[in-house]
Amino acid sequence: MNTDTPRIEDILNNLPPELRGEITETYGDTLVQENFIELGSITSSNESSLVNSAAPLNLAEELLEESPENEIVANIVDTNECNFPSMDNIVETTYETIKVNALFTGVNEETLRFNGAEWFENVSSASVTLLGAGGISSWVGILLGKLGISYLDIYDPDDYEAVNIAGQFCFRRDKGSNKAAALGNTIRDTGSCTFINHYSLAWTNRKRLQAITIVGVDNMTTRLEAFHSWVEQWGNTPNALFIDGRLAAEMYQLYTIKGGDTVAQQRYAAEWFSDEDADELVCSFKQTAFMGAALGAKIIEHLVNFLTPIEAAPRLVPFYIEHTPYKDTIIKFAYNE
Repeated sequence: MNTDTPRIEDILNNLPPELRGEITETYGDTLVQENFIELGSITSSNESSLVNSAAPLNLAEELLEESPENEIVANIVDTNECNFPSMDNIVETTYETIKVNALFTGVNEETLRFNGAEWFENVSSASVTLLGAGGISSWVGILLGKLGISYLDIYDPDDYEAVNIAGQFCFRRDKGSNKAAALGNTIRDTGSCTFINHYSLAWTNRKRLQAITIVGVDNMTTRLEAFHSWVEQWGNTPNALFIDGRLAAEMYQLYTIKGGDTVAQQRYAAEWFSDEDADELVCSFKQTAFMGAALGAKIIEHLVNFLTPIEAAPRLVPFYIEHTPYKDTIIKFAYNE
C-alpha cells in the first residue's frame, strides 16, 4: 500500500470542525457513490479494518468550489487507499473494487437499461459462489458482473494458457495468470459487481458456499462434493439455488436445483457419474466459445427467472436442459419424467 496516500480519517480530521461534523453525520455509514473506488490490496485474515466514512464525489466538488482549502476532499475517489475487513476464508492476498450503488441520486447509470425489471432488486442484492473460471464460468462471471450482483466468490487453481484463448473469456495478457484472479479483474473492468473475492486455489468442502452456487468445473468429483456441501448448508432454504453446467464443443447440459426441492436433489445425486464413466472427448474438439457463451447465458437466464418475485408471472426454471446441434431436451420437473 502507498503509505503517502492520505486515509479518509486523516482527511476528515484536517477539515474545519463544522464541515467534518456535517460530512460524518450525513455520510458516516456509507462509501463514496457514483464511481468505482480502487481500494488497494485486501489483506489476509485478521489484519485489517474498513474505513467507511467519506464525502461523495459530487459533494466534494461543491466543497471545492466553495473553498480551495478543501481540495484534498475532491481527490478521495481517485487517490484513497485503505485496508478491507478480514474474512475468515480469505487465505491469500487479492484485490477488490468497490462500487457503491446510487446511495444519493437513486440511479446507477451502469444498470440503467434494466433497473426497471421486476427482478432487478433481487438480482442486484444476490450473493453467488462461482466454482471454476474457465470454459463455462468465465462467461458466467462476465454476465454476473454485467447484472451488477452484490457479492461474488470465484475459485479456480489453474492458470490461463494459450489453448484457452479461443474458448474462454480471457485476454492474451492473462496467459500465465491465475484464472480466478484474471476473471475477477476482468469483471471489475467490465461489470458492476459490488464485492468480488477471488481464490487461486481449488474449492474444498471446508469452504462455505453462498446460497446461490454455480458450478462450472472440469471434473465430476468436485461437482458432487459441492452439491453435497450446498445441500448441507442450503438444501432446505427456499431462496437457494444450485446450478451445474457441463460443456462440450457443440453441446451442453444444465442442472438447476432449488432449495427445498428434495426430489430434484435426490435425482441429481442419483444421476451423477464419475469422471471415469464420462465420454472421452477428442482433445482437439473439446471447447468452443459460442457454446460456452450460450451455456453461460442460459445459466444467467435461469438465475434471473429464479430471482423474479413470486408476485410476477411464473418463469421457467427447468430441472434439466440438454442442448445439441440436433435437438434440445428439457425436463421441467424432476418428479414428472
